[in-house]
Amino acid sequence: MDHEYDVIVAGAGPGGLTLSCFLGKRGFRVLLVDPRESMSPLGRGELIQPLGLGILEDLGLLGPLLLQEHVRYDQFHFFGFDRKPLMTSSYQGKGLTYDWALSVEPYLQDSLMWKMLESLPSVTLFPGGRYLSHETRDNGVYVQIEKRGGVQTIQGKVLVGDDGRDSRLRKNLALPGVVKEYKDSYVSWSFEIPENLSLESPASDMSARYYLGPGEIFFLFATSSRKRFFLYMLKDRKIDEFVSRGNSDFLKRVDQCIPGLGDVLISAGFPGVSALKEWVIQKVDLEQWAKDYAVVIGDAAHATNPHVAQGRNQAMEDGRLLASHLETALSNPSTSLLDELRKFENIRITKTKALHHLADEMCFVWNSDNPLIVWGREQVFRGISKTPSLNRKIVRTIAGEDFLPLSLFDRINAFLKGLMQ
Repeated sequence: MDHEYDVIVAGAGPGGLTLSCFLGKRGFRVLLVDPRESMSPLGRGELIQPLGLGILEDLGLLGPLLLQEHVRYDQFHFFGFDRKPLMTSSYQGKGLTYDWALSVEPYLQDSLMWKMLESLPSVTLFPGGRYLSHETRDNGVYVQIEKRGGVQTIQGKVLVGDDGRDSRLRKNLALPGVVKEYKDSYVSWSFEIPENLSLESPASDMSARYYLGPGEIFFLFATSSRKRFFLYMLKDRKIDEFVSRGNSDFLKRVDQCIPGLGDVLISAGFPGVSALKEWVIQKVDLEQWAKDYAVVIGDAAHATNPHVAQGRNQAMEDGRLLASHLETALSNPSTSLLDELRKFENIRITKTKALHHLADEMCFVWNSDNPLIVWGREQVFRGISKTPSLNRKIVRTIAGEDFLPLSLFDRINAFLKGLMQ
């Protein structure tokens, strides 16, 4: 490695990768440090919304990603645990740049971005490296990076951290804000439909389906013609109670949603409820992202609940916008780097705080086991399904192209229409 860079990026999350690609394509000297030796499968699926698809297109990576295993979704279906339809959310006819979302295993996108960075002469990749600490001086930052017990000090003009929910950089900067765990967690599993099973059956079709019951959520979608991924919510993080009820109870619950799914899971090698890893969801909502010549992005700055389906997409938007502000400062000696970091921070904090507010509202309603709230929720879902203008607001917000949360009037209107069976 050299020992002086324009930008040092700690963490190859989707934001850090996006930032490095944009800056590297423009010839800036970038060092990307990540503790992983390679991009490997994580055993989960993610949705790339139209916002993220546009960013990939800007980088020239959407076409190559579509050559990998994936599924396009132009609608999502919502049901009760009694299988009664609540709402279908369709991307068609909403005026979106892309009228579909992409379901994919995230390492496939990350690997393509890593490969692009390997081809850019101004970018240096440092896999297996770990950011430890840094010191700010008048001419930038001096960053300590560890690999296999050895520590190097690298100089950069700015340090960017996309090092996850438990960000070391965020802790070192002592940035103010909320960092806490949501009270409900999830278990998940990625599996493949065995070749001897038909894809025509309800238990193995590829549609994306949410099932919402009192204090219960089950979400199933496909990442390829045969690969599936599910999330099952654990109310109040009662993982011990979930495990104690055993395999048969869980398989019976998913069969209630999708008849025959339990047998499909068993055929696919279901490891048992005790082997499912609990996914604890963190909320990171900072009042400040940048300090001196360092800034955090992605989950390090704004990790949120998966209900809004925006984690990866908003991190990528962080990377794209930050690249623009850094290019402005690094290309023009008369432009203040600190001013550009503050401008970036102000723009992104406004958007992510609004998403946090929306996510908290969704958690309160979607995760509830209160019979009155559950009944009201079902009426609102049905009312939204009957009201194209409200459906449009929701889809454009989740797509990431607008932020159009439902007003109190919208919700009352949807509730009343939901009552009109």
